[in-house]
Amino acid sequence: MGDSITEGFSFYELVEDKRVLANKGDTTEVAVSYVNQLKDINPKNIFILYGMNDLICFSKNEDFISQYEKLIEDIKKEVPNSTIYVQSVFPVASFGEDATNGITNTRIEEVNKLIVDMCVRQRVNYMDIGKLLKGNDNSFEPDGKHVKGTFYSTWIDEIKNNLH
Repeated sequence: MGDSITEGFSFYELVEDKRVLANKGDTTEVAVSYVNQLKDINPKNIFILYGMNDLICFSKNEDFISQYEKLIEDIKKEVPNSTIYVQSVFPVASFGEDATNGITNTRIEEVNKLIVDMCVRQRVNYMDIGKLLKGNDNSFEPDGKHVKGTFYSTWIDEIKNNLH
């Protein structure tokens, strides 16, 4: 589950389309509408990555986390036997920061700390995938926010190496 960054898994044909619940512009608010689809899929593991669009929509980090927590609670209620992995919000390239939209690496680091706390409260797993991108501007598309297709195999390997 996620936004356009996660959508890349189906775009690059790494995961079946029907197993990727992600679209360009998606936020944690929109994601609530995917919970029924998630119930139908009934996956063993659920990997979630939201944040970039949420940073634009929510001026307060706490409001974003509150909405994220609601999403996690809905998922746990509908697919209680799935293991949930919440991934860090990815940093942006140095040329991708956009303070007018609230997208800065400083804010992303603050939000990720709040996400870690949320994962502890919700008893779900946290994966810091973003650490693989810090200071690595070459892994980003020209917009500085989306990752290049070549990063997805690194991402998948990191997920596989950190499954519980």
